[in-house]
Amino acid sequence: MTSGSASTNNSTRESGTRRRRRAATATTSSPEEERVLKEIDASILDVFADAYCNKHLLYGMLELVIARLMPELTERGISELWEERLG
Repeated sequence: MTSGSASTNNSTRESGTRRRRRAATATTSSPEEERVLKEIDASILDVFADAYCNKHLLYGMLELVIARLMPELTERGISELWEERLG
C-alpha cells in the first residue's frame, strides 16, 4: 500500500461532520458578515446576560411545567387547594 492510497483511505473514512467543520473554518467571512454577527451577539443575545430577565424566564418555564403537571393550580390558587384538602 502506498502513502497516496493511505491518505485516500483516511479521507474517505473522515466523517461528514468533520468535513463540514473543516470547510466552514476554511472559508473566510467577509467584514460585513462579521459585523452582522457581532451586532446579533451584542443586541439579541445580550438579552440573556441580564440576571432579571433570566430569572423571569426561569420562573415562567417553571410555572409552565407545574401547570402541565398539576392543571388544578391554574383554576384555583394554592391557598384554596390547601383549604379544600385540609378543611
